[in-house]
Amino acid sequence: MLRAEAKDASRLAEFLQAAAQRGARLNEAGVKILGPASALMARRADYFRAHLLIETSSRGDLQRYLARWLPGVADIPGAQGMRWSIDVDPLEVD
Repeated sequence: MLRAEAKDASRLAEFLQAAAQRGARLNEAGVKILGPASALMARRADYFRAHLLIETSSRGDLQRYLARWLPGVADIPGAQGMRWSIDVDPLEVD
């Protein structure tokens, strides 16, 4: 799961959409990108929160995909000024 938060909701949406598009361009068989979707608590402490969920059938496929995808996510304009993180095995989707 790629979790992200920003003070500007439109900037957050643009970042997650760009991350999803970069992931889709990798054209990795067996990888699904779900979202972007708002978190259950979409705004907390003046930050808007949302996420992308990445699904694969195996941990090895996920690790290979992340190794190719994450450098592109870090290069999205505005990513450095935004809070974002990867949760490889989320216990809950919030």
